[in-house]
Amino acid sequence: MKKITNILLIITCLLMSAEVAFAQSNTLKKANDFFEQAEYSKSIELYEKVLKKNESDKIALEQMAHAYRLMNRLEEAEQWYQKAMIFNSNNPLLKFHYAQTLMTNGKYLEAAQYFEEYAQKVPYDSRGKRFAESCRNMSNQQQDAYMYQLQKIAFNSPASDLNPSFYNNGILFTNTQGSQTNVYYTQMSNQRLMTPSTFTGINPDHFTEGAFSFNKAGNKVYFSRNVGRENATSLVHLKMYEADLVNGTFTNVQEFSFNSNFYSVGYPSIAENGRTLYFASDMPGGYGGNDLYVSYYENGAWSNPKNLGSTINTEGDEQQPFVHPNGSLYYTSNGLGGLGGFDVFGATTINSTKWKVENVGAPINSSSDDFGLILSGDFSLGYFSSNRKGGIGNFDLYQITINEAKAAEMMAKATEQSSLHTFQTNYLKSKNKAEKTAVYSKSFSTKGFFLQKDLKLVLVGIVLNNETKEPIEGALVVLEDLVSSTKQEFITQNDGNFYFKLEAERQYKLSKMNENGVAESFKNLSTINKDETQIIHAILEGSSANKVVRQTNESSSIQQAFDPNPANPNTDTDTFKTNDSVERSMSSTYSNGSYSDSQLYFKIQIGAFRQKLDYNSSFLNKVKGEVDTEKTRNGMIRYVIGKFDKFGDAEQFRIRLLRQGYTKAFVAAYINNVRLDMPVEEVLQRY
Repeated sequence: MKKITNILLIITCLLMSAEVAFAQSNTLKKANDFFEQAEYSKSIELYEKVLKKNESDKIALEQMAHAYRLMNRLEEAEQWYQKAMIFNSNNPLLKFHYAQTLMTNGKYLEAAQYFEEYAQKVPYDSRGKRFAESCRNMSNQQQDAYMYQLQKIAFNSPASDLNPSFYNNGILFTNTQGSQTNVYYTQMSNQRLMTPSTFTGINPDHFTEGAFSFNKAGNKVYFSRNVGRENATSLVHLKMYEADLVNGTFTNVQEFSFNSNFYSVGYPSIAENGRTLYFASDMPGGYGGNDLYVSYYENGAWSNPKNLGSTINTEGDEQQPFVHPNGSLYYTSNGLGGLGGFDVFGATTINSTKWKVENVGAPINSSSDDFGLILSGDFSLGYFSSNRKGGIGNFDLYQITINEAKAAEMMAKATEQSSLHTFQTNYLKSKNKAEKTAVYSKSFSTKGFFLQKDLKLVLVGIVLNNETKEPIEGALVVLEDLVSSTKQEFITQNDGNFYFKLEAERQYKLSKMNENGVAESFKNLSTINKDETQIIHAILEGSSANKVVRQTNESSSIQQAFDPNPANPNTDTDTFKTNDSVERSMSSTYSNGSYSDSQLYFKIQIGAFRQKLDYNSSFLNKVKGEVDTEKTRNGMIRYVIGKFDKFGDAEQFRIRLLRQGYTKAFVAAYINNVRLDMPVEEVLQRY
């Protein structure tokens, strides 16, 4: 009898333990659900319950820290990141967010240590080294602070006052509280903004996100709207519009053709010429989250967006561009280092493809988030938003008055850079002197290159005389891999060209050396997020009086792979056009919702995460069907489902997923088991 009693007692204990474990798991699932819906306060309450039962639960600790950070309660976030680090100190992303929080809280030297540890773990993410350097050189960002006078706007509210834009001798701005956003206008008098009034020029039913931008004539306006789903304001999905401005009212509102249901396009800023439009987007193919793009008004339509490149964009987020009347560009980034959080940066053009970028420093930037700087034509006055300490609301508007000496310096610097000739202009001037060389204009060369199949990423470049712009023969070019510290060398031939094989997910330094082994000119290159076969181009300049006579094995072997005019071109080679795009030999055609090429198909991506989800994650439990994973070059884990030969079938399944709560689900296209790095709309148009 005693034996039976003991057995029953053991069974009872096991059942109670299982019940407790189930309740704990269910609580964590509910907390994660609230977190995914951006209900951070509710998720925190449930994570606390989980941690009362198990204070070392890794998921709950990390999510608590993330929730406080996303609520901008950074002192609490720091404490929870510190606890989470005890149980998962090898998680690189946890180190990065902890370092970000320390930086925003003004603990720069401590933050630098964790940024450096992150850089060692993730060497292909340039933010680690960049942020560590910023933390150790904080005084450089504050040296000109005395030249600015900063003041809060008197009418700031307890809500969020954001997105200032110049309009009609005053500014427009948005006031956001919860899901409600209103647009206000305030007139300027003696460099002071008067009491604001509701702006009636736009339909109040449209939720507007981001600043307005008006053309010089004042008859066109560009803006973005949040078209996110009802009652889900945390899911910001932007589309961009242009409209005519008639008697202060927006009329003939038109949507941009490159808007998408799969990614955001917003925060437009029109240049002085009225034909160049900068904006932010998280469209595929960028360097990080949101990147900056440019579109040109040509032949009565806006051109396809062009990414502004790695000088401007980072692995983080770039947004809220403002193009000054003189052509310099100001924007917000959290990937370039600085004082902490989002900082404002200024950029001036060096040539047609490169920018010089500088942090505008304190007091415009702070250890908190600083957004949306706009500056007057003479650089004497500006406005921006910030959530720095001492404010009234979540975000407040600030006025910055710049003293005359600093304003003159900013004007001169921007004008000097903007007046530089582009390489294209310089080359065309010397074209008659170099008739026998390759012709360079918008693309690198008019020649086509035949590339061996085992070369996936390659660098093709030219060395030019810095005065005559003619190709230099016998120049020594060195390519240094900044990850492995290995170097390759190449001696240019009479056409001045050089070639290197590259590796994916690397950072490189390319240098043209003089006869003493000192770099005359150099460029930084990156293959991060470059998954497909492609050619990267580069131009170096220097003196022609330092030819090198030695020839390296590397240059001999690699050059054989780049014969521009092969006597017997092999049918197995891939042909590359001069605009960097791969000439694909495909006969696929789209008709009646399907493709004739059976090797092209579609999958649905339901999400992407930095870390692999647990098999019983609440995110995965809701989906019906087998879920596959794909790992990207930058370490993200994609979760995809299905395999459809017809786009229409894929789209119908996506709609079902939306109803199940997968609000970010989108269709991705694949050819020969390789995912196409382009929106599905472009696939429909191209094939």
